Amino acid sequence: MNRSLAVQVIRIGLAGWLGCALAAQAPVAPAAAGPMLTATDRYYDAGRISAAGPPIVHTFTIANTGTAPLNILEVEPMCECARFSLGANRLAPQESTSLEIVLDVRDKRGSFYDGVWLVTDDPRQPRAAFYIVGDAYTRLDVSPDILSFSMAPKEHVNGATAELAVAINDDDVHALQSVSGSSPTVTAAFTPVDDRHYRVSVRLQVAEAEVMLDEWVELVFSGKVEERVRVPVRGLVTGPIQPSTRYLDLLDFAQSSPPERVVYLWDSVPFTVTRVETPPWLSAVARPLERTAGGKPVHVQKITFRLDLETTLPMQPPTHLVVHTDHPAAPRVILTLEDRRHAAGLVPPAEPAAPPPPR
Repeated sequence: MNRSLAVQVIRIGLAGWLGCALAAQAPVAPAAAGPMLTATDRYYDAGRISAAGPPIVHTFTIANTGTAPLNILEVEPMCECARFSLGANRLAPQESTSLEIVLDVRDKRGSFYDGVWLVTDDPRQPRAAFYIVGDAYTRLDVSPDILSFSMAPKEHVNGATAELAVAINDDDVHALQSVSGSSPTVTAAFTPVDDRHYRVSVRLQVAEAEVMLDEWVELVFSGKVEERVRVPVRGLVTGPIQPSTRYLDLLDFAQSSPPERVVYLWDSVPFTVTRVETPPWLSAVARPLERTAGGKPVHVQKITFRLDLETTLPMQPPTHLVVHTDHPAAPRVILTLEDRRHAAGLVPPAEPAAPPPPR
């Protein structure tokens, strides 16, 4: 079941359930034995709202219509986007209080249903859900939000294309006016589908191998105020030199004795490693090896990386290492440096980066 259909089912189901619950809670009915949680409503339909707008705030009224005190033992948010304020956590018989839910919709797209769970000592409903439902839209939808060409040889990446789907959801935004790339490596053009939807075609022109793509495509929209959206273009263009691995992990160094890892580079063309860019706490030594495959010589460079355990490493080490060579078609080889030490409890996890401002 998709999320939009799920919201509709929840809306219909909650409405039906609420009607039955209210009928069962008519004033003429005698008070239930023990504590009993009741509410005038269990969900609030916010309708169609802007994801760039302020948080949704709704206050529910909850009551104890039983014959014994009702204790609200815990309030459990359904997501990090939900905050709450509870008027009282203990209600005498026939007493009521308020439950305010504040829902941050900045990360919402399309249909949503989030809120809190009340954990009570009502034996009939020890967990009671209170929802806010709705449909969040953005002024502009550009999908995907990042173009990734992964890791591929130059001959595969050069001339590769990708497509962006663009939707305008706000009358204050009139039209997609222009698209451009960050450098000659990236070219872009757009085609209207209708007056509110566009397709943007992105093409790569890569001049050399072993390059980390760090480009972007910029979309400019006309309207009451000009708006610009940048979509990152990422990837790794590989060359003819073949590495035994492109990934090194500081956890593997820390758990090895001695703290070393070896990477082999090879090609049929003779080449030498001229230098390796590493941080001060990681050394690299390269030496040539001669091998044969199918009776033909294969030129190999063995690089031994060694971690200095006496040095305090930064919380966020560099993510890449660059090996420079004299190979005519591959002047560099890029290796990825990962850090899973925090997963093994060797270091505390790095602070997460601040979220980008809403578009």
